[in-house]
Amino acid sequence: MDILLGVVIVSIDVADLKHLSLKISRTVSDVESPSILFYELPHLSLEMLITLFAELSADNQCQCYLWSDGRGFSMLGFGVARSIEYEDFTAPDIVREDIQNLLSCFDIGDSSSPILGMYSSFDRAYDPQAFWAREAWLTVFLPAVCLYTRDDHSYLQVAISRKEESVQISKVLDLLTAVYPEKSSSDAAENVQVLGYRTDLDISTWSAAINTIKRHIRSGEVEKVVLSRKAFLDLDRQLNLGDFLRNLHSDYPNLYLYALSKDGFYFVGSSPEMLAEVYDGKLATMALAGSVPLEVSKDSIAQKGLALKRLLGSSKDMHEHNLVVQSIVEALKEVATHIGVDDLTVTNLPNILHLQTPIKAYLQPGRDLLDALTYIHPTAAVAGYPRYPSIDLISALEPQPRGLYSGTMGWIDAEGNGSLSVSLRCAAVRDKLVVVFAGCGIVSDSDPQAEYLESEAKMRPIFSSLPFGVYGIK
Repeated sequence: MDILLGVVIVSIDVADLKHLSLKISRTVSDVESPSILFYELPHLSLEMLITLFAELSADNQCQCYLWSDGRGFSMLGFGVARSIEYEDFTAPDIVREDIQNLLSCFDIGDSSSPILGMYSSFDRAYDPQAFWAREAWLTVFLPAVCLYTRDDHSYLQVAISRKEESVQISKVLDLLTAVYPEKSSSDAAENVQVLGYRTDLDISTWSAAINTIKRHIRSGEVEKVVLSRKAFLDLDRQLNLGDFLRNLHSDYPNLYLYALSKDGFYFVGSSPEMLAEVYDGKLATMALAGSVPLEVSKDSIAQKGLALKRLLGSSKDMHEHNLVVQSIVEALKEVATHIGVDDLTVTNLPNILHLQTPIKAYLQPGRDLLDALTYIHPTAAVAGYPRYPSIDLISALEPQPRGLYSGTMGWIDAEGNGSLSVSLRCAAVRDKLVVVFAGCGIVSDSDPQAEYLESEAKMRPIFSSLPFGVYGIK
């Protein structure tokens, strides 16, 4: 095998996987400066990456990060070679320069563009009591080891900056050898028991908050505010993350799937909402707002037809949706040209129907995914309209900061291409506690009871993926 400092691209047969760790270890000893190496691998399915995530994150020794767009791109990052954190809002030009400086420390070569993980919080508030709200506003990191599949090809990216990272590399490759080709677990999943259930906003507090929002709407301060609540589940044992993620992916195979494991804390979910995808200056985003929940019953064909008719005929949901379209188009005018708004469609999920409008644009020269994040997020779909008065109301009405909930997760490369999903339909997990998040857009004619039922429907993907054999919790 020919080795070039900075770039190694080699096709690996399945039989050779067990030798890869040794080969890389030898390469590390020959590298005189930090380098990023690339290998082509046999196909890695998302199911394999889920298995690896569950195994690698079990001992909480290193950060582990899983993200998939449900359409062919999936990545698993293990360990952190370099990272940048921004506690508060930072201009995209500064972040862009910091990323280039980070990568300039590595010998990369000319034929590959490294993949970096990137995630952000909804708000900048820090709450030491809320373990899901202790993250920076934005985190960009270069994984020590990154496995990713793109355009039906799978790759291994290794960032070598310290000798101890060879241990992380060996661990990933040993596990990869063990699960390739894919093996089904013969052990039956153990059902967890829910020992306690509570919410931070019960129906009466929720209704009072909505009435407060509607007063602000009548006064003209805002047109829409997204109110969210949390459900807290106390389990009798720690959750099996592998089973949970496999269930979530099985039930919602075409949605964004993501998971972050860090210092004993997990943040996991499956989101229907794209924040932005950027490739060579072309940007795609969407407005996703206006919803009607579906019943759990399986005789859903007629029921979905009635729900669809009700959604498309709802002036309340159309108004809520149009505010999101308007807010995104207004934001894109700052950084993009040739903004195109496609026809309204409906996202049809097992638990809920959403109004959706795809939006496309061309970014101005020098702009990239970081600009999309800065100007679009948080959209009116997760914050409200106008943005900053809505965020102020959210801060006043929601008991704790949202943290990573309704933030973003995804990836970016050295050229500023990449993809971000909005962190919805998610849960935060620590030890035996699971915190489930959901929010609803509140406009002038919102009904508190109906919005509460919608928030329960939005929690159902998490509830139904937990291994306790029920679709929801009352």
